[in-house]
Amino acid sequence: MEYKELETKVIAWSVDRMIIQRSTLVAQAKKLVEEAEEVLEAILDGDLEHAKMELGDNGVVAINMAEMLHTTTAACIELAYNKIKDRKGMMNKEGMYVKYADLPDDLKALLDEV
Repeated sequence: MEYKELETKVIAWSVDRMIIQRSTLVAQAKKLVEEAEEVLEAILDGDLEHAKMELGDNGVVAINMAEMLHTTTAACIELAYNKIKDRKGMMNKEGMYVKYADLPDDLKALLDEV
């Protein structure tokens, strides 16, 4: 199934259950955090198939939030990409990307040399 069709089905499902009409952005943001924690738990448990499903739950909540904001997840992702596309930074030892502005000065100097 194509993404746009899935997005349309998720919105219809959410409208049928009055989520879009009766929930709030704060409630949905809290749900997104809850769902993100479930992704982490599945990964820590080594259950990558379950992690995929939980990641999909995050997508459902993101679609709901985008609909409540009168936009689409694609538009939100485009905004995020435009924010990060020119960002410099580096990976830390835990495997997380740290943006340039958050790096210590000595590491900034290393990146400035390249």
